[in-house]
Amino acid sequence: MLETFPRAARINRDHGVRVVDLVPDDINWHGAFPVLSELDRHQDIAEFMRTYKTEYNKGLCYSAVQEDTGTQGWLSVAGYRIMWESEPSTLIVEDVVTQANARGSGYGRILMEDIERVGAGNGCSSLIVDLGSRAIGVAESGFFAALEMQQQGNQFVKSLE
Repeated sequence: MLETFPRAARINRDHGVRVVDLVPDDINWHGAFPVLSELDRHQDIAEFMRTYKTEYNKGLCYSAVQEDTGTQGWLSVAGYRIMWESEPSTLIVEDVVTQANARGSGYGRILMEDIERVGAGNGCSSLIVDLGSRAIGVAESGFFAALEMQQQGNQFVKSLE
């Protein structure tokens, strides 16, 4: 686990949003989980929380983008961890999703750039988004290419050095 997690909310005034770290049992999960569940592999919040509690102790972190007013709810969610065992260390993004009606608005980019700063600040040499066995759509390929990430199979990779 990152020593500084959870961090204070980070405000992005240009987009009127804030990035918030979500720990297990955080009250904010009631708003953020519906966005995460759009990935289809997270269907039940109780089951997700059980898994997240276990994985949190193994270094898994989640961050989310919320409108700064807090009235419109949650826009984008991502789960990530640093693989300290690799030399040099690598930041792996396991889940990343933006609410369907908010896609293309820059919220995913804000979240990924925040996560990239986490990796760079912790000495990671690269950031990898691992989509597992999911098919990669054109929109996803374009999103990750805009973040200057290179596709390698079902992963997108970016050097942080």
